[in-house]
Amino acid sequence: MARREIERFEAVSDSGVRYTVVLLAEQKLFQPLAGPPQWLDGSTSYELLNGGHVNRKDAVTFEIFDTEEIIRKVG
Repeated sequence: MARREIERFEAVSDSGVRYTVVLLAEQKLFQPLAGPPQWLDGSTSYELLNGGHVNRKDAVTFEIFDTEEIIRKVG
């Protein structure tokens, strides 16, 4: 299995600390009966650049798993 970056964006905490959040998709190799192999997207997850996990609360609000710090998407 592989992972593919779908989106990258900046987020900021209430204390003003900026983070880069990355949306990743798990990919699986699918081999159809005819034609070339294809990569298909599976489940998605959010991570910080340092690899820390991030939970999505809503479209603009996220929570850093390890610290429970709330961050908001910029822009």
